[in-house]
Formats: sequence, C-alpha cells, structure tokens
Amino acid sequence: MGVGAIALLAIAAMLLTQCGPSSEQKLTVSIRKALRVSTDVDCATLETFTDLVASDPKLSQTYPDDEAIIQLIEELYADLLDKGRLSGDQPLRICEEAPESVVEGFDVYLENSGSMFGYFTGNTEFKDALMDLSVRMVRKNKEVGYHFVNDEVNSIEGEMSDFMAYLEPENKDRLKTMGNYRNTKLNQVVKLVMDAMVETQRPSVLVSDYIFSLENPTSKLSDQKYSLSVMINKHELVRKHDFGFLVIKCSSEFDGRYYDKNNEGRALKQARPYYIWIIGPQDFLVEMPKAFDLESLEGYEHHMILCKTQHTAKPYHSILLKTGKQGRFRALDQKMVPLLGIKDAEEPRSEDQLFQFAVAVDLSGVPVEDDYRENAEQYTLSSSGNAQFTLAGIEPIEDAAVHDFDQKKYLGPATHILFIQSDKAPKSPQELTVSLKKDLPQWVYDSSTEDDVRVGKDKNSPANERTFGFKYVIEGVSEAFEGVGNEKVNTYFELNFQIE
Repeated sequence: MGVGAIALLAIAAMLLTQCGPSSEQKLTVSIRKALRVSTDVDCATLETFTDLVASDPKLSQTYPDDEAIIQLIEELYADLLDKGRLSGDQPLRICEEAPESVVEGFDVYLENSGSMFGYFTGNTEFKDALMDLSVRMVRKNKEVGYHFVNDEVNSIEGEMSDFMAYLEPENKDRLKTMGNYRNTKLNQVVKLVMDAMVETQRPSVLVSDYIFSLENPTSKLSDQKYSLSVMINKHELVRKHDFGFLVIKCSSEFDGRYYDKNNEGRALKQARPYYIWIIGPQDFLVEMPKAFDLESLEGYEHHMILCKTQHTAKPYHSILLKTGKQGRFRALDQKMVPLLGIKDAEEPRSEDQLFQFAVAVDLSGVPVEDDYRENAEQYTLSSSGNAQFTLAGIEPIEDAAVHDFDQKKYLGPATHILFIQSDKAPKSPQELTVSLKKDLPQWVYDSSTEDDVRVGKDKNSPANERTFGFKYVIEGVSEAFEGVGNEKVNTYFELNFQIE
C-alpha cells in the first residue's frame, strides 16, 4: 500500500490499543479507509492487520487466522463496491506478488549527427539525463543495449560507460566513422529504430533534436510530416502491436554548430531543447513516467503519450452535496453512491454568486500531465436543457476544502474536484456531459518554429528556445494513429449527470 494506507494502519494501531466493546468496529473502519486508498493489500499490510488483531483478545477469537482476516477484507471490499465507494476497475489483490514486467530490456538509440554534437560538449544536462535514465533501467534489472543511429545503426559493445565514452571530445572522430553524420533524415532514423524493434519486441529509447531536414529551400514541412505519418501508420509495430510513443521534452546546454533550415551552420553556445522518445507497448508507456520518475531527469520539461485513439476507462466520479455549493439542490437519490444527479435546484441568495456544484473525479488514469488535466480549457461541457454550464476551476484533492460529509460518502478514490457553474439554476430536466478533450498539449506548439535562421544570430529571437518544425513532427505521429483500430476518439472520457 501507499503512504496514505500506511498512515491509516498507524491510526488503526492507536485505536485498537484502546480496546473496548467497539474494537471490531474500529478494525473494520480502518480496513475500509485503507481500501479506499488502495485495493492492493500486500503481504506486509496483511501481516500488520494480523498483528493488530492478535493484540486484542476479543478480535483474536473472532478472527483466529489469516483466512478469517482475508475473508473480512473481501467482505468489506464487496460492500464498498455495492455502495459505489469503489469502482469495478479497482480489483482487490491480497498478498499477491507484483507481476513480472513483460518488458525485459531496452535499446537506447542516440542520433549520431553533426547537429547533436553540441549536446556532448562538457558536462551537460543532456549527458546527465541520458546516463541517469540508463541507470534507472539497469537498477530495475533491465538489460540495456546501446546504439548510434543516422542512416545506419551502429551497436556498441559493453556497458553504459563504454557508450558514454563515445560522447567525450577525444572520441568525436570515432563517431564520424559511423554512418553519414553530416546529413541525417529524421524519418529514416525513426524507421530504422522501429524496424529493429520488430525483431527485439522490446521498448526503444530514441534521443534526438528531432529537427526535420529539408531537401532544398522549396521543400515543405508538411511533406515531411506526411511522409513520417504514412511510415508509422503502415508499420508493423502499429498495425499488429499496441505500440505507441512517449515523448519527453528536455533542455540542455549546447556548445557546438547549429544548422538552420537552409543548412547554414554557425557556432552556438546556449541552452537548447532536445527530446527523448520511448517507443513501446501502450500500457507500459502509461506506467513509465511514474515507474521511472521521468520528471526528475535533469532538464526535464514536459511529456506526452501518442498512441491509438481510445477512451480511457470512465473514471470514478460523483457530485458532492456540500463542497463548493452555491445555491440550493438535493441529491437525485439519497441512496445513489456515487451521486450522478441532482434535483430541485435554486439560485444563490447572493447576487454576486452563480449557481455552482462540485464533482469529485479520479484523473489518475488519464495519460496526461497535471498542467493538462488541471486546465479548464481542455474540458467541454454540454447540456440538453436551459442552463449554460462552465467549468469554473479544478483543484487537486490535497488543495481542495472537501466537506467532511462528502469525504465520507462521495469522495471515493477521486484525485481532483471540478467546480461547475451555471448562469442560472437549471429548472427543466436535462443531462449534463463533461468531457476531457484529447488534444495535443500547448507546449508542443510553444516548442516549435518554422523559421530558425535567427537562432544564434539574435539573442532575443524566440526561435533560440524552439525546435524547427517540431509541431509537424508531433502532428505526423499523432495522425499516424488515425484509422488504426477503432474510429477516431476526440475525448479521454465523458461523464454524464442527470439534473431534474
């Protein structure tokens, strides 16, 4: 269990030392609270419950062994499910060993091109992040292979230290003997890595500046985008396997030659963006940011996942009766948990307030950054009735003032509170739908430029901190998944509420 569950167990221990007629009730309350934090009850947690029971003579008679305690946990879990305090996608696991990851290893590919050499000069954030990520993979007992790639793949024998040694200044000439480092083509680099993965069937880490190289001054970025999109769309990894792309944006000091869209090179010494792509099974990519603590990498800025368009499983959600309430309304059904409807709405007494209610929702399973899930502009609200609803704000649970009544009855496993307002209290029966849009995040567009000729020439140019053609690269990957599998889905989820 997580820290929250451990804290609850500590409270349970304190309660049970005050043994009395209600010791069993205190035990069941503690287990209920723990289950609402996590339904993964590991062996250490089960042993803690066993020790607590053993410390009370009356409880020891009622629950003489582990089987009796497990039965109690299962009964309380079933009761929480029946009452809607837990959702069906939160299976109960008791003393189960964590399943072995289907991912047995990684392959790390570093683009070997003249435009990348600037990241290798000195002790840069680039080197730190690459080394740190490799160490995290090795510590998780993953086998890691190392390669350089441009118009061909060159594999490096040995360990991470052998690979990193190639990035030292004295070894630059050795890099120049590996393929065509003068003129690399991004689409070709991505294809070479994906082709190699067909045989290995293990995730690959591709590190590059991800700059499209134009064939000539009349070439179009849209043509490069289309070529990349078609290649990925038709590739076996996408057509026959559920592989996707985890895109990580990082920044690092750069000291080398920068080549602009006209292939004009110039000395440049400043911070520049680069990107780490992890290509692998979709389910694994969703877990990887937390499992490998990617946000702590040196120079990390953002990440996103691009994969087959599909809905995230509908998350737990419930209207809250007391929290953030402006105006009056009642539960559609007092026995409904989670609460998915309200009735008898009335305007607030204060003219300075709009009608408002709060919704608790579990956004932990949505594969986006906090900035995205907490941006009200990414949500759409539509109603079939007379009221115009807007999303006034979103707060993570730890920052929200949730009423005690709602915490006990409706909060469930929610991670965020949505505050929904209306220009007037809804009077006629209607259905409200809340959706989280599936868009490319704004940082993709903020990271892109279509004209980089001023990079290094004008210190005030926004292009200094942007990547030439980057939005075309990401749009190409995103559009590659359209038409693969199910029809295009434009939202991560839709929540439906009844108002009468």
